[in-house]
Amino acid sequence: MFTEESYPERGFIATDYLKNFVTPGCTNKLHRHPCCGLMVIERGEVAVTAHGNTIRVGGGAVIFHPPGVIYKHFTSSNELYERYRIRFYPELIPSLDEKTREGLSTHSVKQLSHSDFEDVLSLTRMLHKRCQGEGAASLLSVSLLTSLLSLVFSAESREVREPEGYIHKVTEYIRENCQDKLTASDVAK
Repeated sequence: MFTEESYPERGFIATDYLKNFVTPGCTNKLHRHPCCGLMVIERGEVAVTAHGNTIRVGGGAVIFHPPGVIYKHFTSSNELYERYRIRFYPELIPSLDEKTREGLSTHSVKQLSHSDFEDVLSLTRMLHKRCQGEGAASLLSVSLLTSLLSLVFSAESREVREPEGYIHKVTEYIRENCQDKLTASDVAK
């Protein structure tokens, strides 16, 4: 049914980075972790299945899994896929605001605004760099993670549209109306 991994050690933050061209449909099995997981999608498109629902997002998205959530993710295009993954135990972070603490208990997928995502990406890169050395449990790493989580859970999501549905509507409109002169304002309708 699903696999379970035990990672990272308690009291530590684990990060990894993946940048690769991947085959569409490349997936992992349903699985869960005893720790929290945050994925920051920089490029590419990924679909996430949890609680029986599948949501597709692209670059500029964050995906959060609390401990014990059974999920899988898969790529849905053959473009460059680039993401960071951060895993940690919630007790590592002693002081969080109420909204962030609440966010740690809920599986969420957010497509962020460009400016919010740039801030999230900047903090993620700093944390990843810090955790590659001896800083995986340092006060600075925990502070960076706390700031990152506060930003992720306070950022507003943009509407996540089903890409195939939206593209299909635009394509159908162009097909139906291409006999006459088609303007950008026509497509925007």
